[in-house]
Amino acid sequence: MAGDAALIGGIGYLAHENIMQATRGEIRQARKDSHDAYKAFQRQGYQRDPNDPCQELRNKIDFHKKMIAFRAAHDAAFPNPGWPDGKRHADVNNSDAENIKRWEKELEECEKSCKK
Repeated sequence: MAGDAALIGGIGYLAHENIMQATRGEIRQARKDSHDAYKAFQRQGYQRDPNDPCQELRNKIDFHKKMIAFRAAHDAAFPNPGWPDGKRHADVNNSDAENIKRWEKELEECEKSCKK
C-alpha cells in the first residue's frame, strides 16, 4: 500500500520534472502512460469480501483514496486547459472524497456491530 503511494507520487513527480525538457511526442506519450497506469489500477478494483463486510469497506476506502491520488498526480503533471485550474478530475475526486467520508462512517458502525 505504501509502495502504491510512492509509485503514484513518483509518476506525477517524474512527469512534472521532465515536462519542460520533453518534446511534444514525449509529452503525449508520458500523458498516455500516466493515464494508462491509473486506468489499469482502476480496472483492478478493490477486493470484495462477502465474509467480512468491514474489511470490504476498508478495501473500498483504500482503493478510492488511491484513485484520488492517481488522478490528482495525473492532473498535476498534465493540466487540461479546458478545465478549471487544469484539473480534469476535480469533480470525480470530490465525489469520491464525499463517498469516502460516508463509507468511513459506515465502517465505524460496521466495526461497532462486529464487537457486540
